[in-house]
Amino acid sequence: MSKNTVKTHDKLLDNAYAAYNDLRLKGEKPTITAIAENAGIARSTINQQKPDWVKFRDTVKGKASPDVTVGVVKISESSKESLRLHKLKDDVNKALKDLEEFRLDSVRAIIKLVEQVHTYKEIADEAPNTRKKQAHLAAQVEELKKMVESLKNQNRELKATAGAGAAIASFQPPASTINIYQDNRPSLEYDDLFRHNLEAMNMLDHLFADPETGPGIVYLLCGNFAAGKSNIIRDHRRMPISRPLYIDGTGHTRDIRQLFLGRIRSIAPNCRIVCIRVMTGIEECLKRNADSNRKKRNYLVSEELIKQIGERFEEVSLTEGFNAIELFGVNT
Repeated sequence: MSKNTVKTHDKLLDNAYAAYNDLRLKGEKPTITAIAENAGIARSTINQQKPDWVKFRDTVKGKASPDVTVGVVKISESSKESLRLHKLKDDVNKALKDLEEFRLDSVRAIIKLVEQVHTYKEIADEAPNTRKKQAHLAAQVEELKKMVESLKNQNRELKATAGAGAAIASFQPPASTINIYQDNRPSLEYDDLFRHNLEAMNMLDHLFADPETGPGIVYLLCGNFAAGKSNIIRDHRRMPISRPLYIDGTGHTRDIRQLFLGRIRSIAPNCRIVCIRVMTGIEECLKRNADSNRKKRNYLVSEELIKQIGERFEEVSLTEGFNAIELFGVNT
């Protein structure tokens, strides 16, 4: 055996004993696999049939040997630097792994932020039809302001005319309606729907500004175009709660419904919110949509839009936060 071979053999054996002692000091089980990993040597080297390696394996198995014990003390002193380097290597690898995980988290956060910025940019880009929609919503707000002021005056008159101790006559004001897709129905596309609902949601702050005249109950309509929602609002036997508000839209996804539920719960926690689920089927909606009267009233939408809403509709549930759900058109 050459001098270089002997030195290599002794070095590997030193590293094996050093790893063995290190594992024991850490309270870990010194298996052949663990020793090989910690010493940076192959298991096949440790499993050689050379006498030194046989003694080493006997030590690992727990067989006492005076020669081996002395050797361990000597080897521990001579390979201290090797152990430190090995530990440093482990620490560096762990640090690199932690850094990679941090980098991935940062990339995910940046991607999410970019997506949000992109969404808000689309909302901010005002195409001509968007400006028209906003003008219509502004007109609705002004109309609702006038209605609120009129109701305040009527309420004051009722109180003024009531005698001392007399019961004040109850007044049931007419229902208010926010029609989300009132304008530009023929040009509506599926990707436009969320933006229209977001714009309509922003009207709620004004409607609930005065607790005395704000809505006492909100009915959120959920159903396809041409499902019969307008007729339901007209003929609806609502609960005997004053100042009802109908939100006439499709409400076809949980995200859209949460826009209104979340905003109303934040500004009027005690307001009752009821979902009116209109379950008219796609074929019937397509048939009604083709009616000439709807064309005259500019109520037509594309067949593709009706099909998309029907196919992507996410069914409503009380777990979303509704106080109740009323079903219409179940047998249609």
